[in-house]
Amino acid sequence: MGVGNPRREARDARKQAGFAARQRECKGQLRRIAAQNKAERVACCSVCAGCGARFTDDRWRAIGPAAWDAPRQSYPHLCAGCKQRAITAERRAEQAGREHPEHGLAGAEQKAGGTWLFRLRG
Repeated sequence: MGVGNPRREARDARKQAGFAARQRECKGQLRRIAAQNKAERVACCSVCAGCGARFTDDRWRAIGPAAWDAPRQSYPHLCAGCKQRAITAERRAEQAGREHPEHGLAGAEQKAGGTWLFRLRG
């Protein structure tokens, strides 16, 4: 084994230091780009029409454009909690309509009567 070459070792150390500095700079740029992308995503994200809360990334993806054959999301303008409350209220209204069918018929007869009168006048 020979004696080490001090000039070569110094050059290798400079190369290693330069590489480490470039690597730190790249990581910093990646962090800045990621933060900027997140800020843009937060700025453009919608808010819930019910409570005003910002949509989470998962909810944003769920209401985003889907495949053509995928079923359409119900209540895309609501967050998960407000969506659940809206679905529950809708089901209760349907149940109340089934329990009291006379309310539905009165509205339909009234509407039909108004249409008939309109046709006679026209």
